[in-house]
Amino acid sequence: MEPVTVKTDAKKTQGKLQSAQEEDFFARVGACTAALNRFLEIYRNDHELSDPEIVAAVYLENINNRTYFPEGVKQYDKICSDVWDWFQAHR
Repeated sequence: MEPVTVKTDAKKTQGKLQSAQEEDFFARVGACTAALNRFLEIYRNDHELSDPEIVAAVYLENINNRTYFPEGVKQYDKICSDVWDWFQAHR
């Protein structure tokens, strides 16, 4: 019996792998976002915070994350840009 040779398109295979990894990444990110939103809703109600206070708190957290991101501001900005692009494509 002769061995079977399977020809694959490396770019196509890599594209499918990358797509699957992206789907998993955003599924995990989505679950985390949902949990954060639930926490914010509970905290907001418990402490009677206004919409501007919630927005300011989230923005300040983003500023802190960007400033102290272990991999640096450039990497943080790249992640934010990638997430923005994904959001625009999936809204």
